[in-house]
Amino acid sequence: NIVIQILESVRDGHINWISDLLSAICMTNHP
Repeated sequence: NIVIQILESVRDGHINWISDLLSAICMTNHP
């Protein structure tokens, strides 16, 4: 479950993958 993964990542302080994911989404939406 992606929500659980996000919550666990935020709890653990490992949010780099979230930033990478958002960047990838932005690139996809704005080529």
